[in-house]
Amino acid sequence: MHEREGEYFDLVEKAARHNCHSNRGTYLYAASSSSSSSTARRHPRGAGDSSDWAGALDKDIRRTFPKHSLFRDRQDDCESGGQASLRRLLHAYSIHDPQVGYCQGMNFIAAMFLTVLNDEEESFWMLVSVMNSEPYNLRSMFQRDMAGTQEALYVAERAVKRFLPELARHFEDEHVNVSMFLIPWLMTVFTRNFPFDLVLRVWDAFLFEGWCVVYRTVLALLADVQEDLLVLPFEGILGYLGEFTSKVDGKKIVASSYKMPMKHKHLFKYQKEWRALSRKGGSDTRVVMKDTVKRVCRNIIK
Repeated sequence: MHEREGEYFDLVEKAARHNCHSNRGTYLYAASSSSSSSTARRHPRGAGDSSDWAGALDKDIRRTFPKHSLFRDRQDDCESGGQASLRRLLHAYSIHDPQVGYCQGMNFIAAMFLTVLNDEEESFWMLVSVMNSEPYNLRSMFQRDMAGTQEALYVAERAVKRFLPELARHFEDEHVNVSMFLIPWLMTVFTRNFPFDLVLRVWDAFLFEGWCVVYRTVLALLADVQEDLLVLPFEGILGYLGEFTSKVDGKKIVASSYKMPMKHKHLFKYQKEWRALSRKGGSDTRVVMKDTVKRVCRNIIK
């Protein structure tokens, strides 16, 4: 038995004890699996304290891609259905990485891997890889201090101001903060809100290029609807951005994102700015941003 295969099933068994409850797939797995094994061995093992998230996990699983055929489990199909696979996978990850455990949003990323790879174990190691490996490091988005989410929001806000200045000014005039709509886009890398036509195209590039792909996609999405947004007030903007995501033309948006002028040099510059601000402002800067992120998460990541 492959070493990682044995490790995954050990984790599944531990999770059970502590909770009594295509071609693209091969390509996606290969894109990240080279670093998965070494990453996996670096992380602590243990039961962790599941009391904070176990109930939320079970609720989230039932509302993860409910229209997708893979996750339409029968009530009596508690072992072999897609929801059962997703539950085992996420519980195994919580044992694998007890410092993070489970956080809302991880379910959509894991479920996306299951739909593409059609293999529970490979999906688990894909999740381990994108959570812990560069250039993805999604783990920082889901840690208790949400440091990665705070940084991602800052970078996105700077990018919108730089490359979509008219829209940024309108947001400011209407008191719209990007955190009000971008958190589920960024935390789940679009898997929460958007059709698979866009999600899979973005992830194809994200696995090879990292976060610059995400920010270019944000810019392309906003640029595509900028004319509509510019004539809307506060409530209209948020309502529009909450509804248009299901109607996005993935091929068009991704093609447009490649033309966005944001480069890695901009990404590194904005990341450096945020980290300098965090150090200079000390805990005050991080606490204010963290409170904003948590407040918006409670209203959006449901």
